[in-house]
Amino acid sequence: NWQFQPRKRKLEDEFGLDPADLEVPARRNQPAPDRGTLGYEERRLRNNQAVRRSRQRVRERQDWMREQIDQLQERNRSLESRLVYLNETIDSLRELIERQPTEENERRLVDIEQEFSAYQERHRLRLQQQQDQGQASRALSAASRRQVTAANTAESRAGVDGGGGGAGGSSRPDIPEPNQDALDLMLQEMLRENPQLELTGGGQPSRPAAPPPPPVDAADDASASLQQLRRRVA
Repeated sequence: NWQFQPRKRKLEDEFGLDPADLEVPARRNQPAPDRGTLGYEERRLRNNQAVRRSRQRVRERQDWMREQIDQLQERNRSLESRLVYLNETIDSLRELIERQPTEENERRLVDIEQEFSAYQERHRLRLQQQQDQGQASRALSAASRRQVTAANTAESRAGVDGGGGGAGGSSRPDIPEPNQDALDLMLQEMLRENPQLELTGGGQPSRPAAPPPPPVDAADDASASLQQLRRRVA
């Protein structure tokens, strides 16, 4: 330490300070307080239970979200098949009207086109709803990962895994109950966009009732009329 000697002499000569007073003392290893007196095991059990409850709630909401997405996909497939059938019926009616224009055929064509437009709008709304459900599910997964990570970080800092022990290591506050504000806000937004969903007594959205089957009378009548007209033309 020969390069620091002039500095020490300057401090002694100009300020009358002892260089030993400016040195940082070595860190003393203080014994950790007794865990038994601080209720360590009780706090550890309570914190672990809080983390498990949080993870269980997140899993339940994720399962419910996946079930809603699966139901929407099934309904969309049914609507798509119905749209294909109506589109084929419209094409057949137009061909028939070109060969044999009648007022009844034109009126039937208008009815089928209106039904086709209504089904197209329903299909568009279902696709938008499915997309919103997917975005909410991804946001819920991201929020749950952040929540579990924060809980695990607080758990490790508090030494609840059994390692713990430095100076003041067991005197940290308990891990609070995980905050569900972000998840509740997402569910409120989803319920606002989808009014057919309702909340049950436990705060979980109830499963929406199955929608009534799509009307098929108009299409069936159109198909029957089309077959009759074809027989007449033949």
